[in-house]
Amino acid sequence: APLEGSMPGKHRFRPLAERLADIDVNISRNIEFVNVPADDDIDRSAEKESDRSHFAELLAHWAQRNRTQDFADCAAELRPMSKSLPMLVFNLGAIVDILLRHA
Repeated sequence: APLEGSMPGKHRFRPLAERLADIDVNISRNIEFVNVPADDDIDRSAEKESDRSHFAELLAHWAQRNRTQDFADCAAELRPMSKSLPMLVFNLGAIVDILLRHA
C-alpha cells in the first residue's frame, strides 16, 4: 500500500514489521470458549499424584488449552477412564472408541 507523503503512482513496499503491526489477531471473537473445570475441581480416584497416568496429565493440560465444546465433551468421557495406569489399560478399548468417535 502506498504510504502517506509519497508521490502518486509510486508504490513503496512496507517492511514486514510494519505489516505485522497492522494485523489484529483476536481469536476470542471467533471461538466460543467452553468453561473447563480446573484440575483441582476434578474428582480423582487416584490417591497419590504419582498414581495419575501420563495420559490423564496430558488430558488435563489440553483441556485447559483447547476450550472447544467438542474437546470438552471428549475429555469428559475420557477423564473417568484414564485416572491411573491400571484404569487406562483396563479401559483401553473404550478409550480408543471414544477417541475415534470424536476424531
